[in-house]
Amino acid sequence: MVDRVLIQDDKTAWIFNNDIPTLRKININDKITTVKDISVEIYDMTLTDKNDMLMSLCNSTAVNLLTTKTGEIEIILSVSPLIPLGIHVTKHNEIILGVRDRGDVYNPRNTNCRTFIIFGMDGKQKQSYEFDKHKRRLFTLPARITSNVYIGILVIDRTSDLDGRVVLLNTEGQVKWTYKGNPHDSVVGKPFNPLDIVTTSVGYVIVTDISNHALHVLSGEGDLLACKVLKDEGIIYPMSLDIDTKAQVWVECLSGNEQRKDVKLYVMKMYV
Repeated sequence: MVDRVLIQDDKTAWIFNNDIPTLRKININDKITTVKDISVEIYDMTLTDKNDMLMSLCNSTAVNLLTTKTGEIEIILSVSPLIPLGIHVTKHNEIILGVRDRGDVYNPRNTNCRTFIIFGMDGKQKQSYEFDKHKRRLFTLPARITSNVYIGILVIDRTSDLDGRVVLLNTEGQVKWTYKGNPHDSVVGKPFNPLDIVTTSVGYVIVTDISNHALHVLSGEGDLLACKVLKDEGIIYPMSLDIDTKAQVWVECLSGNEQRKDVKLYVMKMYV
């Protein structure tokens, strides 16, 4: 479970801090002010077309809807006995949900389940994908999901506590490419450790890499366009990111101080 940031509009954001754990609504003007705190343990969250929030919660088999205007939370679907992981709402207003069973997290057996499921907003299941056309398992742990109409469905697949990969699938659930990190060891030295992912309006992919204090920018074909080492700018441990309507990238980071439970929030422009 990691921290999460979600931009609702130009002046409003939601931040989940795993150390508290609290979901916080903030207003962003000349300074940041807290509007609301909700005591809840979130695994992932995403906005709907109505600007409400869908959430997968820790230790829960349900997907919950948070009405952002009132703060009310209700269950909209259950995948019991499976556990919801990464969650995403597409431009076509479909819910994509990563799930797993209660087996070994990073060493699933043939009988274990690691898949993503596509639902309609009515909660009815449309499709699910677990294996490729060669009957090989697609994921170890589908922790984050996003999509782009130009390229397909992107999944952060966690393969251990310290590394992972990015997988791009087409709408039929077949793998188009995978990205396992920067091949140039002189730039980053530790294993690729992706925690969050977004896509831009033109189809670029941006991924946080917490172990190397970096952002990886990929093309829609999975080629590395840039690897920005944020530590060079004094920014460390990027956990989560989102893009606002001005194409600004918001990055939530750990403070780097074990004695502090707060997080740091940075806003930046990306030029490739």
